[in-house]
Amino acid sequence: MAEKYNVAVIGTDTSAGRIFLDLLGKSAFPVENLFPVVSATEDEYDAVRFRGKTRMVEEIADFDFSQVRFAFFMTDQTVVRQFAPKAMKQGALVIDNSGLYDDDNDYPLVVPEINGSELDLEDKLYASPNSVAIEVSLVLSELMREFGAKRAEAVSLEAVSSDGQVGLNELVRQSASLLNGVPSESRHFRGQVAFNVISEIGDRADGGRTEHERLVIRETEALLPDLEDRFSIYSLRVPVFYGHSVVLTYTPEKETSVAEIEKVLSGSEVLKYEPEELVTPASHGVSREMPFVSRVVSNGDSYTMFIVMDNTMKGEALNCLQIGEALTKLLS
Repeated sequence: MAEKYNVAVIGTDTSAGRIFLDLLGKSAFPVENLFPVVSATEDEYDAVRFRGKTRMVEEIADFDFSQVRFAFFMTDQTVVRQFAPKAMKQGALVIDNSGLYDDDNDYPLVVPEINGSELDLEDKLYASPNSVAIEVSLVLSELMREFGAKRAEAVSLEAVSSDGQVGLNELVRQSASLLNGVPSESRHFRGQVAFNVISEIGDRADGGRTEHERLVIRETEALLPDLEDRFSIYSLRVPVFYGHSVVLTYTPEKETSVAEIEKVLSGSEVLKYEPEELVTPASHGVSREMPFVSRVVSNGDSYTMFIVMDNTMKGEALNCLQIGEALTKLLS
C-alpha cells in the first residue's frame, strides 16, 4: 500500500486556502490526516469538511508541526515569516504560496511542469511563484523548447483576486456604490478599480517600473534562465474578479511561422490553444487548471498572442498541490 502523509494546510480561511483544500480533497494526494490551521479561530467549534469528514481547525500559535510531513502555507507573508522556519525545523516540507521566499536563493522557485524534475528533498521549503510568472513561463517554456527566444515582452491585465478577499470585496463594494450613483472611496487599491483600469500595481521603483513588475521579471527569468535580461512586463489592474490576462509578444531565435507556433501550442500538455474560440477571463479564467492561449499573430520577426489563466487556481492553489505531488514521488 502506498504511504500516506499527515498534511497541514495553513490558511484554510483564505480564498486561496479554500480553493486548495477543495483541490486536495478531490485529488489522489495520499493524505493520512489533515490538519486545517489558521491564525485565529472564530470559536472553538471552527471546522472544515474534507473527503466527507469534519476536521477541527487549529490555531497556528500552538500547532505542533512535528506531526505532519507537509505544510502548505496558503496565507500571508507575516504568518509565513513567523512559522515556516518552525515548520522546517520540526521536520515538515514547506510549500509556500505567500511570495516571501521567492527571491531567496536558498529555496527553489517551482513550477512543476517546468522544473519539477530538479526538486530535492534537502531544500525543505519550496516557493510557488507569482501567478503571472507562472502563466507567462508555462507558455514561453513550450515555445522556447522549439524555437529559443531572442526576447519576450508582456502586458498583464490582472484580476483583483490576486489580492485575496480584500480585493474581491473592494470591487464588489465599489461596483454596487457606483451603480447606485453613490461615490465610492478606494480602501485597498490605489485608485478606483470598478469600471476603471489602474495603471500600476504596487509601488514604483527606479526607472518607473513597479516592484510587482520587477518581481515577475525576476521570477520568470529564474524559471527560464535562457531568457535572462530579455524579458519585460507592464502590469495593469483591471475590474475582473478572476483570471489574469496577458498579451505576450515573443521573438524566437529560430525562424518560424504562425502555423508552426500554433502546432507547438496545440500539442502542449500544459496549456490549451484555442484558435477559434473567443477567450476571456470570464469564460476561460475561472475554475480552469491551465492557461488558455488564442489569437497568434505575426509582426514579422515576432509573434503576439493572448493568454488567460485562473490566477487563484493554477496560479496559486493548484501549483502548490502539484509541488506537493512531485515531492511525494521523491519520498516513495
